[in-house]
Amino acid sequence: MLQQNPQRRGWLLGLQTDLTAMGLVIKLGTSLRGPATIQGREVPGERRYDILRSLNYAELVAERLRWYPQGVKVVPRDLRLTPTVLLHWFCGDGRGGDRKGTLGFCADGFTLEDVDFLVTRLQEDLGITALRTQAKGRPQILVSQRDEAVKVKTLLEPLIPACCAYKLQHVRPLQTQGRGRKLPETLQATIQLEKGTCTVRDAALRHGVSVSKVWTIWNES
Repeated sequence: MLQQNPQRRGWLLGLQTDLTAMGLVIKLGTSLRGPATIQGREVPGERRYDILRSLNYAELVAERLRWYPQGVKVVPRDLRLTPTVLLHWFCGDGRGGDRKGTLGFCADGFTLEDVDFLVTRLQEDLGITALRTQAKGRPQILVSQRDEAVKVKTLLEPLIPACCAYKLQHVRPLQTQGRGRKLPETLQATIQLEKGTCTVRDAALRHGVSVSKVWTIWNES
């Protein structure tokens, strides 16, 4: 069972499609719940949730036992990260940073050893440099370097559902072009193709260039 805010229904629908293609019967429903305590945090008031639920498959029971032996979460050491695995991890536990363009993964339920293992897997499987940190006493994985966050965005942007895309909105390359210098032709062509499909500001943020630079390119096209 996977429970999420209704705002992330698009992610759950994508998961339902993928799991159905694997031959599993997956149902998407809703639930109305009152105040609760989730991972030590009090969640007040009555809230509606979307719930993605499977039938009881032996394969899923065996997989759960790999991750929760004796009821305690442990990351299996044969885990390898792919863009698809990273996508679902980021949709569920990832967070977009501030306007500095950093990214992070909440790891409240992981041991420090598991967090270090996941940091290693990010580096070895996907070439992404991250570090273990803490926020309010809870472990997190932080992708603090702008160019490393851009790697994550490059991997996820073609896959991520629209309801989770906001987490990547502040990730953009550092602007290294000087005043009056031309951008690479490939980047100029990409910006030209976006004319009429988004605002000047959105295009500038997405590509890490100035608004005036986008205006110049669009007016030339």
